[in-house]
Amino acid sequence: MNILHNQHKHLLVANRVAFMIIGVLEAAWAPLVPYVKRAFAIDEGTLGLLMLCSGFGSICALPLSGFLVNHFGAKKVVYVSGLLMAFALLAISLLINIWLTGVMLMVFGGCTITIDVAANMNGVTVERMTGQHLMSGFHGGYSLGTLIGAGAMSVLFTLGLMPKWAVVICMIFILLALVFGCRDLIARRHSVQNILWYSIEKLNNKPSAELLSQWYSDYGVLLRQTAYQEMEIERLTHIFTSRGFDVCPLKGSQIRSYYPEPDMRAMGDIDFLVKTDGSKIQRDVVKQVMLANGYVADVLDDGQVDGYKREDNKDIYVEVHFEFMHPKHVHYEDFIVDWNALLPTDTKGLYKMSLFDLYYFNIGHFVKNMFSKGIGVKNIADIYVLWHKLSKEEQFKMNSRLLAAGLNEFNTALVKIADVWFGSRADDGTTQNAQKYILDNNEYGFHRNNNVLNMMKNEATYGQTDRKKYFKDRIFPSDEELYARFNIKHKLPFLLPFLWFARIVLLVFAPKKKIEKIN
Repeated sequence: MNILHNQHKHLLVANRVAFMIIGVLEAAWAPLVPYVKRAFAIDEGTLGLLMLCSGFGSICALPLSGFLVNHFGAKKVVYVSGLLMAFALLAISLLINIWLTGVMLMVFGGCTITIDVAANMNGVTVERMTGQHLMSGFHGGYSLGTLIGAGAMSVLFTLGLMPKWAVVICMIFILLALVFGCRDLIARRHSVQNILWYSIEKLNNKPSAELLSQWYSDYGVLLRQTAYQEMEIERLTHIFTSRGFDVCPLKGSQIRSYYPEPDMRAMGDIDFLVKTDGSKIQRDVVKQVMLANGYVADVLDDGQVDGYKREDNKDIYVEVHFEFMHPKHVHYEDFIVDWNALLPTDTKGLYKMSLFDLYYFNIGHFVKNMFSKGIGVKNIADIYVLWHKLSKEEQFKMNSRLLAAGLNEFNTALVKIADVWFGSRADDGTTQNAQKYILDNNEYGFHRNNNVLNMMKNEATYGQTDRKKYFKDRIFPSDEELYARFNIKHKLPFLLPFLWFARIVLLVFAPKKKIEKIN
């Protein structure tokens, strides 16, 4: 299963090239330093301050780097950052004035850290896909790039080229490397290879042996990952129940049992609900249990979920949930887990959700993700499978339950998309924006968009027909929508005039793209 087929080889090459580009550009700046010092007639102290501009740019860009990769994908970030670094280097080589040089060095430093984060995050994904430790090889590409960059620039200067022409030649090399070397960087993956493999097996006309091998390899990688995860769920269940805790695995671990074949449904991570009394003492006990059993704390939240990883197995990542939603979430009260309603199993302390509750809380999970990262194709497959496992009576009750939470239109849109993609329902064009939004995401989502819920609600309610009513309701929303828009849980009539005013201000002064999504 760990054989690197051609597709994975391309990914490996692309990631090494990305690191090489970083090395080339960073090293290309070093030979320019004497020219900058001489052109502006500055002393060593001033030169040191000038070079600090690069570090300052890196510090400013670092908090944004992860967000940019998650939002746009590694490929776009590598492309844009690499190009900006090259053009910043060209501007520096023109030796126009010291102030422009300082600004360009800040851009150069900011892009350096951003492209580095993108390459490393992409490298981690490739490692996870292939099941091999590859990061040292990727960083070897950086070392090679520094040799190429410094060596080439030194040779060009020795030949008598002016700095700007030497940088132009360097830029041509970078452009070629980006276009031809980085095109296979992972931008978006939905991790539905399991489903596709089962479909490919049923084809009368099979694809080529090479392509078939690629699909089988991808399926094998996810199959291995799921096997590790299932064993870890059993281990965690034993650990916590033996300590007196009630537990309930969430999301994928339960959803996959409703698929025609459980192997069709891959899990990104392990979601594990642990019952506590809500005190910090018990929460700390849970933390200590995880740390004592080979886990390292990754993200410690303030009330809803803690994230843990295993350094010895990158296929294992556990989110220990204490509540289903963060207490500050607008839908928190709609998705409080009732342990008395959970179904007991043969294992003492281990519970599971009924199909009805599983579907409801799955919708809550999607709603939560809409405010953080988005949803992907795999989530829509879950909707299709679970919705059609419900009886007509259960579907009616589900609509009523979601209506009470203000999420019926959201569910209607998801079911419609699921039936279009995986069933025989004709696409009437009423969910086009939502479909594009989901397809542009990856497995875990990366587009954070608080207005998507409204968008899907509007498409489900109005479709593409009653545009006048659509605009009227968006410009003059109901009181309930205003409360939800500003995360106000209780009706406070005296606030309504202020909320209306705030709504108008947001519409007037919001960026154009955001206005389009609001309206």
